[in-house]
Amino acid sequence: MDPTELPLDSAAPSKRGQKAQYVVELLAYDQTTVSPKNPRFGYIITDESVAPLVAELKAVGQAHDAIGERGPGGIVEILAGSRRREGCRILGTPLRARVYDEGSLTPEQALKIANREDRGALEVSLWDRSASWARMLDGKIVTNEARLADAVGEDKSAINRGLALQKAPAVILDLVADKRAISMSQWALVAPLLEDDESRARVLECAALHAGQTFGFTALTKKLTAAAAGKDEIRPVEVRNRHGRVIATVAPDHRGAFVIRVKSMAEQHPSFRLDHAKLIHTVFVDVLKDWFGDG
Repeated sequence: MDPTELPLDSAAPSKRGQKAQYVVELLAYDQTTVSPKNPRFGYIITDESVAPLVAELKAVGQAHDAIGERGPGGIVEILAGSRRREGCRILGTPLRARVYDEGSLTPEQALKIANREDRGALEVSLWDRSASWARMLDGKIVTNEARLADAVGEDKSAINRGLALQKAPAVILDLVADKRAISMSQWALVAPLLEDDESRARVLECAALHAGQTFGFTALTKKLTAAAAGKDEIRPVEVRNRHGRVIATVAPDHRGAFVIRVKSMAEQHPSFRLDHAKLIHTVFVDVLKDWFGDG
């Protein structure tokens, strides 16, 4: 064993410059488990998914220590290194890990270590990350969302969005072909549809009509957004000049708000700018009439 120490940025350190002690140990597979604080807790790791890592371990050995904390019964709970753990299992070699004594880390410290070390690994899906966030809060491991955001290195708005994904109605999630493929930017398009009671009811009704089917999330977003607006389909409307070139688009959203995107007119003659503005205005009026059903 090689005793050493690692300075930590505790969310609320008891003393300035406080350090937590760890030792480096070689651990058999059955002496370890994956910690609930690990972003990959519950993540399915197959022999095929870690094959490149196994080849690397076989060729050059374990370059980076896993990190864990000793849990009840002496089992080491791996905060970072779950894939290395499986790779060592396949090779029949012990896992080298930095091990902190039980209780030597606060939950926030452990989460900071787990998420900091995971930054350089394969990306964890929003679905798995948000499941981890919900687990930390539900289990009272972290007391509130602000402290959780600090511990995992995320913006509080991202935490809120991720938790909303975990609470999304099953009737919607059951339509998603692969929940792990949902990105934060994609979910940000659907989450607002569920915030208003009227649009939420329309979205759930639409989802129920498609029960038993699965969609890519982009295609599903289009269906749900149109349903929230009470429409069959929502498409941006192109504005074209007399030469057939697109000079602007008018894009409605589910709330009846409109975004007009105009291509740069900086290099155009002033008379063309005015003509284009008139064209855009005419198309926008037609879009408004069509959207709201006004004659």
